[in-house]
Amino acid sequence: MFKRKSKYSLLSVIVLAVFALALVIGSSQVVFAAEKYVIGIPALSTISDWNLFCVKGMEDMAEELGMEVIVTDANMDYSKQNQDAETMIRRHVDALLLPGGGAPAFRSTVEAAAKANIPIISVEVLLEGPTVKTEVASNQFLVGFYPTNYLLDRINRTGKVAVFYQPGFTSIERRYKAFEMVKNEYTGIEVVAEHPFGNADFVNYAMAATESILKAHPDLKGIWCCWDGPGTGAAKAVRAAGRRDIVVTGIDGNRMALELLRDPDACLAATLCQDGYEQGRVGVRLALQVFQGKEIPRYITLPNLLITKENVSEIPVGMVWTKASEFGWDEDVIAVWEEVNGKSLPPLSEQHWLY
Repeated sequence: MFKRKSKYSLLSVIVLAVFALALVIGSSQVVFAAEKYVIGIPALSTISDWNLFCVKGMEDMAEELGMEVIVTDANMDYSKQNQDAETMIRRHVDALLLPGGGAPAFRSTVEAAAKANIPIISVEVLLEGPTVKTEVASNQFLVGFYPTNYLLDRINRTGKVAVFYQPGFTSIERRYKAFEMVKNEYTGIEVVAEHPFGNADFVNYAMAATESILKAHPDLKGIWCCWDGPGTGAAKAVRAAGRRDIVVTGIDGNRMALELLRDPDACLAATLCQDGYEQGRVGVRLALQVFQGKEIPRYITLPNLLITKENVSEIPVGMVWTKASEFGWDEDVIAVWEEVNGKSLPPLSEQHWLY
């Protein structure tokens, strides 16, 4: 059985095994590129905060390092994102940085990049290929685990639950696996509805879908959302229906979610905060190390933070989830990290490149 504050959960051990193998990938000092490199950034979308700030982090770090960037926005079209990436390859960019997207759609991009000997650094996209150098990510199993555990605790691990999930995104598929892993531990949990979120109007789509779910299942206890877009819509529909007893959780820690958590009358109970901005910055820094001929870790994992109505007051107003890394790792994760490594976790000021 999973417990909400279990000191040595299986998933914590898995993520800390990754941390234990990770290398220090640079110092906190900025080292400028010796020549003007050009990086291609084919974004799937800039609709959500995570996508927006991941791209922003890439742009800011590239500027600090004296690099040029080419950025496109596919507006949630996987095929268009792949086409944008291939166009950048034909323009002979020095590296491709992929800020999210669907792994299957990138097959031809990976093949073309290999032929052109162009390195690929992905953020939250699991890819394999001769020139795929690394993936920068949160540990998406933990990202899925913590909100699931929180939701199930709140409903006493029994009752009907609805889910907003859609395959195709590497990160979201990992979160969903964690949800299923935890949910399957409890025979009293019944998933009565599962909705995609493919509509670009995430919030209104989720509101309408939640209204239908509530009519069909008036005894619903919880709604698990794979990210904050549908989570926001679900929370608004629950509030409009006067069902404050229903527990709604999201993932990403975007600005809409934080606003709802600060509102005592809103019905979002929790979100798992990621640091997309820092993920983007780390991706560009790794690209520079590739250009310099340095070996880099195959996987880089950044910390995250569960935010609830109980602790949202600790997040200063105006600070969004792009600052998640400043809060460091969860106390349970720190305990396992220190046991695995046989030493105390360095202070935050020294953790910047220790992912």
